[in-house]
Amino acid sequence: MKLFNKYISFSVIVILLAIMDGINFVMPHNNGFFSLTYGLDKLWLDAWHTAKILMLLIIAVQFMWVKDKWQTNMLRLCALGVIAYIGQLLVYNFLFKLEVL
Repeated sequence: MKLFNKYISFSVIVILLAIMDGINFVMPHNNGFFSLTYGLDKLWLDAWHTAKILMLLIIAVQFMWVKDKWQTNMLRLCALGVIAYIGQLLVYNFLFKLEVL
């Protein structure tokens, strides 16, 4: 028996990653690809965000990819992308940065 459906499980993972971001971004760090801040001139192109995006993509594919049409698989992955974006904005911005969208 499953305790949560796939969307709730993915939402919990996103919230935990947002909490991880808030804890790690409290203190300023150096700049560059292997930093914990904005990376290469605020493009979000750094090791931290790249690893995080890859983790979410792997988790999303494991949760949602079924032997079905590729169009429905892409729609499922887009739905998870929206959940990840909204979850990150809500938890990280409101809980740690205390600012309004």
